[in-house]
Amino acid sequence: MASPGNYFYEYDSLLPFMWNLAQGEAELKTDDRGMTFEQANLWGSVRKTRDRVLTDERYRDSDQAIQQYILEYWVWGKHWPGQPFPGSFPTKTRLPHGVPGPSSFGVLVLTDGPPPFPTANHRPDMPLPVDEKSQQNEIRAAILRYKGLSYVPFHGWDEATGLPHYAIVCTAINGFYAFCGKGQEYFKEIRDYFRPVARVMFQRVQHGLMVVWIEAPTPEHILLLNANENAWDNFKGCWAFFKSWAETYKDDTAEDTVQFLRDWQGKGELDVSGVELERPPMLQLALSRGQGVAQTDSMVWERERSHHTPHTAKMPSGSSERAGTGSYDTWSKNELELECEKRGLSKSGHVAVLVQRVVMDDISKHEYCGPTDCFTKENDPDGSIENARVDADAKFDYHCQSIMSKAWQNYYEGMLEIERTKSYTTAKDIFDSTRDREAEISHKVGGYAGQNLHPSKKEAAMPQPATTLTSRKPQSRKSAASSEPGTKLKSGSLTAKGLAVVEVMNDNIAKSTAPAQHPSNTESRTAERSLQSNSATYTSPVHVPGSGPKSDLIESLPVPFSLESTGYVFLACADTNKIRGDYVARLKAEYRSVPQAHADKSGYYLVFEDTVEGHVALSDCYEVIYDEVLRGVFFDKNVIDVKLFNWKKPEKEVLEEVHLGYTHVPYPKERRSRVAWNRGRQVL
Repeated sequence: MASPGNYFYEYDSLLPFMWNLAQGEAELKTDDRGMTFEQANLWGSVRKTRDRVLTDERYRDSDQAIQQYILEYWVWGKHWPGQPFPGSFPTKTRLPHGVPGPSSFGVLVLTDGPPPFPTANHRPDMPLPVDEKSQQNEIRAAILRYKGLSYVPFHGWDEATGLPHYAIVCTAINGFYAFCGKGQEYFKEIRDYFRPVARVMFQRVQHGLMVVWIEAPTPEHILLLNANENAWDNFKGCWAFFKSWAETYKDDTAEDTVQFLRDWQGKGELDVSGVELERPPMLQLALSRGQGVAQTDSMVWERERSHHTPHTAKMPSGSSERAGTGSYDTWSKNELELECEKRGLSKSGHVAVLVQRVVMDDISKHEYCGPTDCFTKENDPDGSIENARVDADAKFDYHCQSIMSKAWQNYYEGMLEIERTKSYTTAKDIFDSTRDREAEISHKVGGYAGQNLHPSKKEAAMPQPATTLTSRKPQSRKSAASSEPGTKLKSGSLTAKGLAVVEVMNDNIAKSTAPAQHPSNTESRTAERSLQSNSATYTSPVHVPGSGPKSDLIESLPVPFSLESTGYVFLACADTNKIRGDYVARLKAEYRSVPQAHADKSGYYLVFEDTVEGHVALSDCYEVIYDEVLRGVFFDKNVIDVKLFNWKKPEKEVLEEVHLGYTHVPYPKERRSRVAWNRGRQVL
């Protein structure tokens, strides 16, 4: 099989034909570009289809003539569907003897002279091989064209090649796409992988020619590359990776860089001892810090003799004693504000901003090592002073960067925790409201008549009769005291548990309303007197004996059963076994405005009178207890929720609508006088 350089494809473009076909014979209006609407639409399709062809895996590495044919074939099918495409597939032609194939890195030059041989190819003339110097000039011109004429690489230009330092030239056919990928997906992954080691830069020159170079991530990193062998080996390993990728696929179809990196990692630890690279010049760092002023040898020698301490990072003399410990990230905000005030810095901002402000002040006061040419054989014979200063500066920079990164990491973690807490609180509120609504609906169905309770057991949510004490209309105190003894609740259609509850309630009603047979009976007179003086209709509780303190005060039936048109505060409990009867008296003692307190299996009830003072006391008591439960200072930790139930408004009596009907009775209307129509007219 012949090499790709011995063949080329020929294709006669049909774009001029389609251009004229879109214009038509009639003279139509044109825009400022001289194109009709159809021509502008055609040109837009060509541009979109071109991107589609260049990103298609089937044709992105094909010859340009084949790509042109596919482009025109797709454009024709879009604008003239159903019509046969007038073009033909490109023909494969062998190059004449002595004329080399197209170079993947050659410069395409358009000349006015005749072509070297007769051809109908729409492409420009085939370039002849160019020397390495011309290729480097083309690459540098492309970099300056896209990045600006005043652009200077981070490590400067290499005088020998004219390219940026640590540059690698890639001549793969699909080098740009294999390096960047669709939407730069490959480049982003490679960039993030090498971010701690080096900054990756690239520039596409033309099809089949691009350049990649690496730089130090930060100015301070240059010190690390000159002082730390580990960092320098990692930097050389990054350069070796791109060099190996470019050399492996030279003048060939390249594999994407992400897959090449995975294969590279599978080879194990890389030996970069054979990679020969020059370390980045220290002058760049000095100029970046504003220390580019020339210094004499005597000045440097005096400074080294007065300030140098071997293998230790000297902190600024103006900084506090604690600044050298590297504990800025552990300081409180008050300590950081005091430190900023001592240094004359702004105290505004959160902790991370204050830490960064103090650290940057330390960096500005630190005396960095000057250019390397200031150390000579006279003032530093063995180079120990220079190496020690560079090592100290590198340690100081690393120390400062780590403090700032820790401070910002703590700040972002704190913000994340706050957002997580807010989300949890919002979700909990939504869950509680949904649960309360479902419980309210289920209690209404069960017969609680809208009381929002939360029984912790299924036995507590017993089905109740459709007509209960709370569903009947409120009666006056006298009528409640003098009700007939035979009045009982109707059972209706209830379950077995419901019938049992109704029987117990009927027995209580019968006992409480029975007349006293013996006037000398003290208990009967006391019960009748308490029944007549009670402001809220409250029946005798049914006590449940238990093992807790005064468990006989905990009622078996729900307290709302016995309350009618009464305002109260309900304290819901989490554990029914921890409800204590002695807390009933404690509630009345703690909150003296509470006239009545009761307890059942679901919690505690604070009942208030239907007066002006009772209404005010109900609201005040609810706010106080709700705040204590919310802050967790309520004396009973078993109480988890507080709910307020106001007095029910009396139901309005609905009057029955009576339709009397309507009978149409015709009556004569007054005829309007014509005199009024002519009012105001002038008779000529």
